[in-house]
Amino acid sequence: MKFHLSIWLFAITTVFTLTSAHGQTPGTLNAALEQRIEDLKGDIEFIGEGEGLIEPLNELGRAYQALGQYDKAAAEYQRALKLSEKVHGKQSSDVATSLNNLAGALKDQGKYTKAEAMHREALAMRIKLFGVEHSAVATSLNNLALVLDDQGKYAEAEAMSRQALAMRIKLLGAEHPDVATSLNNLALVLDDQSKYAEAEAMFREALALAKKLLGAEHPQVAGGLSNLALVLNNQTKYEEAEAISRQALALAKRLVGEEHPVVASCSSVLEKCSAVGANKWRLISISSARWLSARSSSAKGMPIRRKC
Repeated sequence: MKFHLSIWLFAITTVFTLTSAHGQTPGTLNAALEQRIEDLKGDIEFIGEGEGLIEPLNELGRAYQALGQYDKAAAEYQRALKLSEKVHGKQSSDVATSLNNLAGALKDQGKYTKAEAMHREALAMRIKLFGVEHSAVATSLNNLALVLDDQGKYAEAEAMSRQALAMRIKLLGAEHPDVATSLNNLALVLDDQSKYAEAEAMFREALALAKKLLGAEHPQVAGGLSNLALVLNNQTKYEEAEAISRQALALAKRLVGEEHPVVASCSSVLEKCSAVGANKWRLISISSARWLSARSSSAKGMPIRRKC
C-alpha cells in the first residue's frame, strides 16, 4: 500500500505531537487517541449545541480517522458539515473545511466518486473565499489530486500536485512540512505513471526534508520510507527496497504500536518487496539452471573431432 500523506497524516501527526509534548512515549499513540476521543465527547456533551461544536466535531473525526475508524470519522465530519451550513450558510471557511474532511474520510473508505465531487466543491469554495493563492487552496488541490490518483486520472492528478507544491513553496517557503507532504504525493503520482527515476528523487527529497523538520522518529518519515521502498522495488533495486521497507515497518511499530493500520500497510509493503526480491532470485536460479542444461545438452550433441 502506498502512503498518501493528507488528512490522515495530519490527524495522526497532531496527536503524535501532543503525546510527545506531554512526555508520553510515542508507542502510546493509540491510547492517546482513544483518550482524546473520550475528552472530545465530553467537550461536545458539555457544549451541547451551537457554533462551538464545529471544531470539536472535526477534531473528533480526525481522531477516529487517525485510528483507521473511517465510518465513525465520516459520521462526525457529516455532523460538523451540517452544523457549519446551519450556522454559516452554504459558503464559509468552516463549511469548506468540513467538506474537505468528509471527502478525505470517503476516500479512505474507497468512495472515490463522492470524495472527488466533494473535494472539487471545497476547492471551488476556497478559491471564492480566499482567492487562487492561499494555503487552504493548496490543501484542497493536494487532496483532490490524491483521489484523482486513486482513480487512475494521472495527468490531472500530476498537474494538481505540481500546482499545490509550487503554491506551498511560494506561500510557506521551501522548508516546511506541507512542502514535504506535497513532494511525497507528487512522487506517488509519478510512480503510478512509471516515471520511476523522477519519483525516486522526489521521494528522497521529501524524506530528507521530513527528517530535518520533524525528526527521524515521526509518522511522516515511516510513510516516506515505505513509499521510497516501493519505487525502488519497481526499479528492481530489490535489496535496498527490502532494507528500507524493514526500516519503515520497525519505525511504524515503535511509533504507533503493533495494531495500528499503518503497521499493516508497512507490513504489506515489506511482504511485496521481500516476495519480489525472492522471486527475482528464484527466476535467476531457474534461468541459470536452464542455461547450464542447454549448454550440457549441446556439448553432448557435438561431434567429436579427431586429429587425422
